[in-house]
Amino acid sequence: MQVCWRLIVALVVTGRLHLKAAREARSMYDELYQEFDRYRHSAVERQIKLSRELQDYRNRQAGLKSA
Repeated sequence: MQVCWRLIVALVVTGRLHLKAAREARSMYDELYQEFDRYRHSAVERQIKLSRELQDYRNRQAGLKSA
């Protein structure tokens, strides 16, 4: 009977440790995802800015050629 209780206690303790590890992993994943989302957003903004600058340059060049 004592062996059964020890087994039950060991399973409960192990389960709690796994749950804690899962929570920490989820927290780390959420932080990493937020960091990547910020990076992706800034990369898109940078790409839009460069595209606008390129189009402005092309428009100036086209204006010089037609003048």
